[in-house]
Amino acid sequence: MLWHFLAFVFLFAIINSIVFGDQNSTTFENILTFSFYIFYFSYYVFFEYFFQATIDKMICGSIVIDEYGERPKFKQIIYRTLSRIVPFEAFSCLGDRPWHDSWTDTYVLPKKTLKDLLLKKEISELGSTTNADIINTTL
Repeated sequence: MLWHFLAFVFLFAIINSIVFGDQNSTTFENILTFSFYIFYFSYYVFFEYFFQATIDKMICGSIVIDEYGERPKFKQIIYRTLSRIVPFEAFSCLGDRPWHDSWTDTYVLPKKTLKDLLLKKEISELGSTTNADIINTTL
């Protein structure tokens, strides 16, 4: 997990605890858990919808696209984020594609690869193939 993400969650939980004024450790743990899920969900939805990448993907130069090489729809991002909650989903990366990608028809590609694929499409016969055909055949 990202250290900055966990720091935001912990900070949010402390602020909530101070605002609500309850110092009961069980309540604090519940607030911390709730805060974690809210930030977890918000983090992925915000960054992947608006920037097509989380902070880690930005550092690596990768981008989230749909099956047509376009920006994923909001609904796809929501489902993509929710599918990460599935138990053992982290182990799905050992296969061909992680579940959160295969279940939502999304891909994570380096930006350069996507640009090369789209350029190849422009050079090839216009109108004979779609972005989805090019992406699916090269992956």
